[in-house]
Amino acid sequence: MSDFWSNVYARLEAQDAPTSESVGRSTPLGKLYRQDELATIRDEAKTSKSGNTARAFKGGLYGAVGSGLRGLGANLGSQAIEDYADEYNAAAEGNLAGSTDPGKLSEIDSVGGALGYARRAAVSGVGSSLPTLAAGVGGTLVGGPVGGIGAALTVGSAQGAGGNIEAQEDESGGERDLLSANLYGVAQGAVDLVGGIAGRGIQAARRGTTNAVRENFRQRVVGTAREEAAQEFTQQTFEELSRAGVNPEFNILNAASGERILESTVQGALAGGAAGGVIPNARSRTPDPAPAPVPSADPEAAGTEPTQTAAADAKGTPTPLMLPKPVPTDQLPAPDQGNLHAPCTGQLLHPCREQRARSAGPACV
Repeated sequence: MSDFWSNVYARLEAQDAPTSESVGRSTPLGKLYRQDELATIRDEAKTSKSGNTARAFKGGLYGAVGSGLRGLGANLGSQAIEDYADEYNAAAEGNLAGSTDPGKLSEIDSVGGALGYARRAAVSGVGSSLPTLAAGVGGTLVGGPVGGIGAALTVGSAQGAGGNIEAQEDESGGERDLLSANLYGVAQGAVDLVGGIAGRGIQAARRGTTNAVRENFRQRVVGTAREEAAQEFTQQTFEELSRAGVNPEFNILNAASGERILESTVQGALAGGAAGGVIPNARSRTPDPAPAPVPSADPEAAGTEPTQTAAADAKGTPTPLMLPKPVPTDQLPAPDQGNLHAPCTGQLLHPCREQRARSAGPACV
């Protein structure tokens, strides 16, 4: 990546012409120079020696970074940040333009074309998910669950807002509505946290795999593909709705919007399926309750009677009730010899019968 940007700046310096900065970006001449600079970046990316897989990955990653910088720069009012967004977007466009894989469903004309489309959609989708995924995982490792969610939501919202601004400018020829772009952007960022590539990756960093539901390879692939497709459908729908902020007559049911939503949904499913096979199990479940204590089979060996379950403690774990071992009869205290016992049986007599027993005398010999 560093070589790419070094080549870009070397080519710009070799042109030996005024730059957009030297004449002023806001002037008509400065804008023309800026277009030439972006065209140079686009051409350098297009003519690089990268393969189709690398082009797809860089196209997705550069596009996501460019959208995030666009949203950040627009909200901060920083033209310098937006200039970086332009450069990343130009690099993304150049990489994708240099790929021989079809970029749209309508461009597929063979089995090989279908496989190329799937590869491009899957790899670029993974690349575009990396900024939010990296922010969420890094935030989780540093600041716990709250830090992870906050970091991922911030990056995802900026990226969504930037994409919405670019869609608005495309719809109106340059106008933008920050309010609607940001509102839909926050919604798009929140959607990223619910499953899919970024959501599952963040969950894996937060919970680990110790207490995860064991999903096999097919379950992970299908589950992540389904979640990512639903996310892309929802996020692209929000982006289309943001166009109404600059065009009151915009109708989301038009053919162009339907095609963009369909493309995003299919590409999301392919990207989610590709990533689902490598993302660790991260779906949480409630821990299994602790097993109840098993009574000893040999009370004499244990030294106690079999345990009984008492009231559960605060954590719900049964507490055994320990009973004392019975005392053998030969260890009981001898009876009081001063009391009168019945003849032969040795039974202690009731006081009322004592007199009769004395007069009767021994009944046994």
